[in-house]
Amino acid sequence: MHLGAWEGLTPAEVDQQFSGAYQQWRNRPSSVRIPGAEPMEQFQRRVRQAMEKIVTGSGDGEHVIVSHGGVIAALLAEVLGADYDAILRRLRLDNAGVTALECGSAGRHVLWINATAHLDGDGKALPPMQSGGWF
Repeated sequence: MHLGAWEGLTPAEVDQQFSGAYQQWRNRPSSVRIPGAEPMEQFQRRVRQAMEKIVTGSGDGEHVIVSHGGVIAALLAEVLGADYDAILRRLRLDNAGVTALECGSAGRHVLWINATAHLDGDGKALPPMQSGGWF
């Protein structure tokens, strides 16, 4: 997501230059219009379109997508039929955490969110997959 006039600024600088907008954005991103940035609705539409392209154009099997937390939150909101802002506020999405979605003829399902056992350094693996078609 392109952050327009906020690019390169620290959160404190954004709040100072844009009347506390960073704090508002942290609480409810969809309520803030960032000058020169991609609108939230457009961002979410772009993520949905990319997911459709991957799911329908990649064939059967397992697929891995590496992305930022905002994209993962948008995908989760789409699959769960949930509010994007609520997903960001209520779910922890760590760097290098793995979220698995199953996309198949039975629909789309969340298998797990933010699995991080593989980061502990003790040889633990991610939870086993029950079937293919996840990312």
